[in-house]
Amino acid sequence: VNDVLKILEWNDNDIRTLSAQEQAVKVIYYITDPNFIAGALSTKESLEEDENNNASGDGNSGPVDVDAVSDEYNERMDERIQIDVHRAFRSMLDHATSSASPSLQRWATACLRHLIAEDERRACSVAHSSSKYESFTSQLVSTGGVMILCSLLNSDDG
Repeated sequence: VNDVLKILEWNDNDIRTLSAQEQAVKVIYYITDPNFIAGALSTKESLEEDENNNASGDGNSGPVDVDAVSDEYNERMDERIQIDVHRAFRSMLDHATSSASPSLQRWATACLRHLIAEDERRACSVAHSSSKYESFTSQLVSTGGVMILCSLLNSDDG
């Protein structure tokens, strides 16, 4: 995902760059889709249940290295849903307000909705745990991002 975000940070307006950026925005759009994240989280829960069932010692399996299973599990889940939401949001705001490519602009604007939903989901889940996550929605007012979002809502798409 970090490589995809690097593509979004390129500063060129040639057709190849814009095409690559559009594909990168589509990737971020689909992996931040709330349905995809819900599926990944349900997979995480089922993996946790399988891990607990195997670790409970049902007598059918040999000794289990719980640390190895946990490390493998955490690596798989980190690869699946880890994304720097703040960085992606900044990139999407940049591309949503750029007029270099209308298609890129539309995809970035659609992706903003998913990123806001993901930010809200993370902020709510952190409120009930000991993890730390700082939501960017409070920063939208102080940085003027909310004005950009409002202008996107009011813009006409010919």
